[in-house]
Amino acid sequence: MATGRKNFEAAAARRIPTPVLDAAGRALIEGVNRAVTARWDRAQAVAAVAVGPTPSAKARSIALPIRKKMTALGAAAGATAAAPTVGTSLAVGALIAELGAIAVRTADLVMAIGAVYGHTDASAEERRAWVLAVLAFGDDAA
Repeated sequence: MATGRKNFEAAAARRIPTPVLDAAGRALIEGVNRAVTARWDRAQAVAAVAVGPTPSAKARSIALPIRKKMTALGAAAGATAAAPTVGTSLAVGALIAELGAIAVRTADLVMAIGAVYGHTDASAEERRAWVLAVLAFGDDAA
């Protein structure tokens, strides 16, 4: 089943025009760049008030609200794309905006978890590497 899904996803990706993929990639990278510089103080503040006796428990308490926000964001973008009255360009625009927002939320999550585990002196380049690793490799990033 996993192979069938991968083939379906690959075929779907081939049908997306290159300019759309380029714009989506730029939105993702711009979201990451913006987040690692402008949202680090916020991530540290979130980590400082995280609830839990261990870093792992604190990370879970940080992840839950961010996961809920990202789920709601994905649902809204999906509804926009599925609406029959919405044009293709609007659906593509919603996709690109969603990718930028997902990049920011992922950066918030990754940076706050990094701070919970004591990595509070990380440079913007290190934080960018954390976020891009998670976006690229998911659970295998660690």
